[in-house]
Amino acid sequence: MFLEIIFAHHAVISGSLALYLFDPSRGWLPNDMDLYVPRRRVFCVMKRLRGLGYIPVKDMTQRCCHYHASNDIASVIMLTNGDRTIDIVESTTVSVLSPIFKFHLTAVMNYATAEGFFSAYPVLMSRRRSLINPMQFISNLPTSPMAACFEKYLQRGYDLRYSPQQWAAEEGRDVDHTCRGSFECPHAVRSTFDSGCLFIRMRTNIRTILLPSHIPLQRCFEDRRAVVWCLGGNPCDGSFEPLCPFSSLKGAHSSYGNISSPEG
Repeated sequence: MFLEIIFAHHAVISGSLALYLFDPSRGWLPNDMDLYVPRRRVFCVMKRLRGLGYIPVKDMTQRCCHYHASNDIASVIMLTNGDRTIDIVESTTVSVLSPIFKFHLTAVMNYATAEGFFSAYPVLMSRRRSLINPMQFISNLPTSPMAACFEKYLQRGYDLRYSPQQWAAEEGRDVDHTCRGSFECPHAVRSTFDSGCLFIRMRTNIRTILLPSHIPLQRCFEDRRAVVWCLGGNPCDGSFEPLCPFSSLKGAHSSYGNISSPEG
């Protein structure tokens, strides 16, 4: 029933739970679920979840501080069944994926669908490494909730850095990294369809049950549109000017304009 809700409303599971699904042997357990839904789907999803025994939580003050309106997030509604909580996070766009590539760490740029699991930085994640997303620091210092998030993932064993160069220097390795030349480089322009991403399809998924076999499977998500993003920030080797980060979805628009950071 729950997978059918995700499939029918083009939703994805992201955040700590998606990271846990990739490798449940980290020694910690997620305590809630972040369910991302497209624009104008939130009340339909909430109605379906209420049918499963979840009810809205009225006081969302503490919860909302962990989400940022500038990250293509329109609203957050928290539901609980008494034992578990689900945060329904509404995207400002028709794509549920647009907020994910503005997350504070690459470690959480993952999502699970009714079809499988996607990771944008699987090599780093498999080594418990994460880049800090410069998109969060172009004009502001880290907020207290963001700093708390960093501390949470440090306690979970993740090594956080601004550049892959820092790991090489600390390990005494020759720095052979070419800026913009690898998928782990913050200056590389990435896409959800490039070979630096990982998509693990479930052996038996809900699509094969609900849809005819002639409908083609999608590597990334339920449609053919790709999210294109660049973490940006300071260059790895000083050969480029600092790059303004961006995230965009071709043909889609945010409630507040195009899905991209202003140039500057």
